[in-house]
Amino acid sequence: MKIALVDHSPFINYALTNLLTESFSSVAFIDCHTGEGDVFDELRECDLIIMELIFRSCSGLEFIKSLRDHEIDIPILVFTMQNEEHFAERSLKAGATGYLMMSSAIEEIGYALKTVLNRRCYVSRNIAEKMADRLHGTGGNMPIERLSDRELQVLLLLASGISNSDIAQNLCLSPKTVSTYKSRIMEKMDFHNDKEILLYFLNQKV
Repeated sequence: MKIALVDHSPFINYALTNLLTESFSSVAFIDCHTGEGDVFDELRECDLIIMELIFRSCSGLEFIKSLRDHEIDIPILVFTMQNEEHFAERSLKAGATGYLMMSSAIEEIGYALKTVLNRRCYVSRNIAEKMADRLHGTGGNMPIERLSDRELQVLLLLASGISNSDIAQNLCLSPKTVSTYKSRIMEKMDFHNDKEILLYFLNQKV
């Protein structure tokens, strides 16, 4: 079995490699980084993709969509520190097979891996219940859910203290476009200044 670890830190790669080696026999790993050549051909040969959601050079959600657009029909497990309440459902809609936070127990990580390898969807029980409530019209919508995927990506970068010009460079957008996204975010989230963006980020643990 061949597993791709995409854009994780060396420490996380080491931990995942040890866990997977204990759980599965005959496992080979490749360490991929977006923005370093054409990774799609390399990933096409794998049996499972385990990826971070926040990339250095692009949005993880966009990368998932690109994988599916390239007809790479491989199970994808998003393994990340990003809040599942804001990103799990978006990741599944983009084409991911499962979503798991790094704070999960070892037993849950092992179960999630086996579930997605069998091409079955995996999210935590908490997220499954929220998705079911929303399906039946009983779940409330948070303001952040009004944001598009790109707006959410810009919000994360703004909350990290990155300037508009640097965001524009990182995302290959014009500064004017980034300013437009920021204005939409401020309106949808009812923010009045940059300080409120940071406070929301800290309080909600986005």
